Amino acid sequence: MIKMTDKLVSTMPPIYVSQGVRSNELRAQNAARIILAIENTLPAFQKLLDIPKDLKFRICTFKGTTRGLYANDTKTVSISPMSKWENVMLTLAHELVHAEQFHTKRLAHVKVPRKGYRMAWFGSVGSKGTTRNAYLNQPWEKEAFGRQQELADKVLEMLESIQESNS
Repeated sequence: MIKMTDKLVSTMPPIYVSQGVRSNELRAQNAARIILAIENTLPAFQKLLDIPKDLKFRICTFKGTTRGLYANDTKTVSISPMSKWENVMLTLAHELVHAEQFHTKRLAHVKVPRKGYRMAWFGSVGSKGTTRNAYLNQPWEKEAFGRQQELADKVLEMLESIQESNS
């Protein structure tokens, strides 16, 4: 979710950077690289995935080890300002797989009586896992983790091919 203190730093696609990232020099430097990565790779990801055209991006910090998050209600991909390029590409690919899952209706948030909101995979409501293992065993996470490396590699190949043809 975009916050009032976030700053819009790019319009195509819309990319916002949180105040917490902007106020830390190292995070701000990493955010600048992530902004370029999003701007340069999104067209390739759009060719490989069936994702919404009106995605927004937010670079922000998270508690714990979370590197990224996709919020379907706002169509926002949030990315942590991590330092390693390969982690950025894998996280971006992973979250865009989730965007595709929601966009194609394979994954949905559903309200379950007396239990609140849960994720439903192909209409089947999943359990609310509270451990790392439970999270990794959700079918939508298995798919996202299973596809992220191949997608990141294909996008990088596409970018290299474009660069070579422009040389």
